[in-house]
Amino acid sequence: MKKKQLKNLLPFLLLVAIILVVVIIFFLIGDKKLDIEDKEVAELYSYLGEVDIYRCGGLQVYNGKETTTLNDLDNSLALCNAYYNINDKIDTKKAQSTGKDSSKNKVCKVGDNLTFITQENSDNCVYKTITKETLNKAYDLVYGNNIDKYIDKFAISNSEACYLEGETYICGNTGTYTYSIGTDATVYRLMNKAIKTYNERIIISDYYLRIADNVCYGSSENDNEIKECSDELKNIEKVDAKFITKYGKLYKHTFEKNSDNSYFWKKTETTK
Repeated sequence: MKKKQLKNLLPFLLLVAIILVVVIIFFLIGDKKLDIEDKEVAELYSYLGEVDIYRCGGLQVYNGKETTTLNDLDNSLALCNAYYNINDKIDTKKAQSTGKDSSKNKVCKVGDNLTFITQENSDNCVYKTITKETLNKAYDLVYGNNIDKYIDKFAISNSEACYLEGETYICGNTGTYTYSIGTDATVYRLMNKAIKTYNERIIISDYYLRIADNVCYGSSENDNEIKECSDELKNIEKVDAKFITKYGKLYKHTFEKNSDNSYFWKKTETTK
């Protein structure tokens, strides 16, 4: 009788064993949740850019498109983002003022043809020199590619720019090189989760909300107002995490492994 009962239990025991094996395999090679406070996650998240719209044009990847890759980014802004991710030591130099410009700012002659403005209440200009090789190394770190085209100049803030002379970029305060980016806005980002997939990609998702002139937007563009958010905005005292989660647009950022096993930004997708 016992043998018959055991025989009847065998299919069930086999099914349980199979389920356990599947669970163990999934646990070993399946998606793994990462701590959003983890140092690696924070570093990769920084590759997406800065909230400050005057620094590399703000957050280019939050443009509302279904998918955004390196090919969709403005080259000068991508170079700017690479600049802020340089890990090598950057040479900082000083130059003595040589006179004043038409706006009566003290200026210095640097390199072959460059003119930079002095530090506030100073007779010296502070500038930085970066080789193309160093910039390319940072570019590869962030984007997983070599720089396709080295341009003559690119801005790194609303008043600073880098200019190419030979094999070196010279970066300093020009006082006049500004972005044309429209209305000032407040940008909110709230990280949702981070996972490492079975094929070793890292995916970070977050909520993005931009408010300009008391109007809510789910991207860096002004063509997709979130009307319900704008309406509720009139009746609240402050924007908190609950509000951002409720009305922010959900983005998914995918990072892939480079040849040296570091991760680089591959694409950003909208998921909501």
